[in-house]
Amino acid sequence: MHRSRRTRKKAGGASWLATYSDLMNLLLCFFVMLYAMSSINAGKYEEIKSSFANVGIFGSGILPGKEGALDGENGILEGNDLGKEESDSTVVRAENAETELNDEQVKEAYLAGQRQATEKLFAELDGQAVQSGLKGNGVAVLADYDYNCVIINIDGAVLFESGETEIRSEALPLMSKIGDILQTYEGGNMIEIVGHTDNVPVSANARYRDNNELSTDRALSAFYYFVQEKGISPAEIKYSGRGEYEPVATNETEEGRQKNRRIEIQIYPSL
Repeated sequence: MHRSRRTRKKAGGASWLATYSDLMNLLLCFFVMLYAMSSINAGKYEEIKSSFANVGIFGSGILPGKEGALDGENGILEGNDLGKEESDSTVVRAENAETELNDEQVKEAYLAGQRQATEKLFAELDGQAVQSGLKGNGVAVLADYDYNCVIINIDGAVLFESGETEIRSEALPLMSKIGDILQTYEGGNMIEIVGHTDNVPVSANARYRDNNELSTDRALSAFYYFVQEKGISPAEIKYSGRGEYEPVATNETEEGRQKNRRIEIQIYPSL
């Protein structure tokens, strides 16, 4: 008799279902996580960020934070150090902003004080020029455009012959009155004499190479007069020549050129 064959079932025939089930669970978790991240609460995120920062995770490249997680000594920058560094940086920025604001306030206060002092000096000099009869005789008192100084402007034709640097004898009384005014400001205010010309070149046979030399020598003549005749200390008064390079009028007309030929006595207020 033949023995009947028993059909054997293979054990574990459905084991792939376990793997498939695990894969589905992982995918489900993955998509749940994506959904949660897409609708993250900003407040909760900051709380999580702070909690991770306390254990040194932020700044290590794991989550967005401060770049770099190494310090200069042991290669580890702990979360507390990050918080301190961020706090210190905020303090520094605040201090810098406050310093800039203070600097700007100081600058504005200085400029306001300078303008006030210049206006006061202008009123004094203008009043003295009127009392001494200087105004209207080739002399004008002006305030600098930026209120740096007050200028006693003297027409060049009043002081000098054309192409010359020696003060005309007719102008000496006028220079004496100006010297009397300058004496009252000697020592407390900086005084500078500046010579100016028009742009007409000096003649070929002149003693001076160009208008720079001519304007400088004219300023020097005024300087010597105030030092030698009025006793003003040379240490308290300066002189310079600017030639044709700082005109106050056009050089296209004779009237404009006449205005440009001048001596300026600049008196700076004491602050």
